[in-house]
Amino acid sequence: MSKKLPKHARVTPILIVPDVDAAVKFYRDVLGFQVTQTVPRGDTTAFAILQSGGVEWMLQSRSSFETDMTGAVDPTRPLPIACYIDTPDIQAVYDSVANRAQIVIPLHRAPHGLLEFYLRDPDGHLIGFSQPE
Repeated sequence: MSKKLPKHARVTPILIVPDVDAAVKFYRDVLGFQVTQTVPRGDTTAFAILQSGGVEWMLQSRSSFETDMTGAVDPTRPLPIACYIDTPDIQAVYDSVANRAQIVIPLHRAPHGLLEFYLRDPDGHLIGFSQPE
């Protein structure tokens, strides 16, 4: 017997990065995210929560993640992930980031019919944007 997640359940990805402050700068200055919370560890930032519209994710330093999640990190596998964000005006998003981010797949109509593009953040995470019809 399987249980369904409650309606209010949501997913918040944690992007593991070498330098939270540098990652925050990219997401804030290039993609327009706002920082809603930070957690310092020593003289650096170990963790941050960012939000833009209905999209929220967390940034955590690899060293902090390895300390907080002892045993969860497989040193033989890379930690970058891919995220996919729906936006109502993909052209505006593309125009605002095209010259300030590494676009790996330019704006195009995908085989499934939606407009989309992908960029890679400075830490190697693949961020896709799509415009639902």
